[in-house]
Amino acid sequence: MYRKRFFQTFKNIAIVMIFFWLREKGYVNNWGFVIGALATIILLAVLTQRFTVKRTMKNLDDLKAMTPLLKSDPQSYFDQLDGLIQSSNGYEHDYLILHKANTLAKINKADQAIKVLEAYHPKYLDTANLGVYYNNLLGLLVQTKKTKKARAVYNEYKDILEANFSSSFAYSIYTNIANLKYQEGHKAQAQEFLYKAMAATDDKKIRESIKKLKAQMD
Repeated sequence: MYRKRFFQTFKNIAIVMIFFWLREKGYVNNWGFVIGALATIILLAVLTQRFTVKRTMKNLDDLKAMTPLLKSDPQSYFDQLDGLIQSSNGYEHDYLILHKANTLAKINKADQAIKVLEAYHPKYLDTANLGVYYNNLLGLLVQTKKTKKARAVYNEYKDILEANFSSSFAYSIYTNIANLKYQEGHKAQAQEFLYKAMAATDDKKIRESIKKLKAQMD
């Protein structure tokens, strides 16, 4: 697949170079040159996008196929996942890093999940997924009582977190901020954020868990 992509890219670059040569020799006028160059650029963009979509779909299928390994052989699961991460790029790479951290957190390896999230700064995720990324890091730091680090993350990515206050996971952001405030000794502010968390979800189970947390903070 990589070889195929390389030759396709090389072919399109060659076409552009031919247009330049033809223009210099006077065989094509400026309009012909512009149209030809634009057509080539558009073709290259379409082919690149097609490759990315196919690759992403393939890796998602690979992730699904790997799922049983997480219970039977976690080490093999993460070895294969690391292989996918190393061969990925762009949005897909960011997504797989986030997936790795989330999976580690789910199997109670919070410290490892934190290391994964701290070691990488996503470049291609949209606002919502950036919110998930840094909210997860904030939550894990609060959960493991790394209050100073949690405060630093909150201060640095506050704008991203606040941009997701209207999202479906806003209750989680509010709850993590509440826990941070509580650990810092700001109990009244913590309670305020828990009220916001309850108002941000209609899920009864989630609201009940927030109420229990609120009772513990009283």
